[in-house]
Amino acid sequence: MRPQMIPLHYFDNTHLLRRSMVMCLTLKFDDDLDADMLRDSLIRLIKNDRWRKIGGHLHRGNRPFLHVFLVSEISKGESVVEFSKVHIDMSTRGHPLASNLHQSTCYPSAQSGVEQYRYLSGPAHRPTSFGDYLNRNLPQISLHVVRFTDGTLVSLTWPHTMSDVSGWAEIFRAWSAVLAGKRRQVPNLAGFDADFLEYFGTSSGVPRLLIEPAGRQRAYIQNATFPYVAQMPPKDIAGKWFGQTATAIRKAYKILGDSEQLMTTANLLQTPNVRSRFPVLGDRAGHHIFFVNWASARLQSAIDFRAAVTHPTNTTEAKAKSGTMDHNMRNKKGVGKPSYFHSDILNKSDLHG
Repeated sequence: MRPQMIPLHYFDNTHLLRRSMVMCLTLKFDDDLDADMLRDSLIRLIKNDRWRKIGGHLHRGNRPFLHVFLVSEISKGESVVEFSKVHIDMSTRGHPLASNLHQSTCYPSAQSGVEQYRYLSGPAHRPTSFGDYLNRNLPQISLHVVRFTDGTLVSLTWPHTMSDVSGWAEIFRAWSAVLAGKRRQVPNLAGFDADFLEYFGTSSGVPRLLIEPAGRQRAYIQNATFPYVAQMPPKDIAGKWFGQTATAIRKAYKILGDSEQLMTTANLLQTPNVRSRFPVLGDRAGHHIFFVNWASARLQSAIDFRAAVTHPTNTTEAKAKSGTMDHNMRNKKGVGKPSYFHSDILNKSDLHG
């Protein structure tokens, strides 16, 4: 069977995402996770009919547009997931780098940059630019697992053209279902070869209306991220309490998050001469600081890796037990759930010169 070529959706194929966004998400689990089980279940998900799209390889079509080239790992010998794993026989608390992972505080606090943790989030040869995906024929998803004696780090690297964080919440839900052997709970991947936001912001009107049969689940994985811009003088950000900055961001969200404003922003992005350069409104000499509300994606509820837990660590409620996890222990609150995560952009953004 000839591999299928699918064009990237309109808002997946913007200049900013093509040129500037290779993402990495690192999750920390206070459990010992089986790395091979995580890999195998993710591959099984991708081979599940239309989920194959997230396992495809990127190829350049008519410039500057890109296509997802769907491959079959069995027939072509090409992987749908780039996988690597490491075992470190010490605790995260005893490791010189992992011991410095960010800690939560009961008040707003400044944390050091995540760039210092890249050694733990992937091998040196992982993709760090869009050119790597096009020139090295790599799958879109790289999975890297680091096991310590008191927990596991799971890192995922992908080009932002594949999905935003809300799409990853859908991937995690489906991945968790496959891992737990609940294939019937895996939703169909909508928008496999149809762009439901194709006409959003154009004179054609609203996006396509989706009418689903009762009880049928569908997942939507694409980029639907529009910026809310709050302009503030540097002296106000640096010299005043952070609540003022938070208030300005919230005000921008209320104004620019209005449906009419979203349509206007989408219309701007649909303009041919704008699509090639992502529009950023504000002072040309301004410096861009990005705030992302990842809490809205609800990753904590989307991820359930209990089925991959091999045995409890000293940081779980079962620190007195050893050996294989039994049914009751797997059902403990927090088991198989991330206790911490951070995100990283692996290459320099065009917005910063």
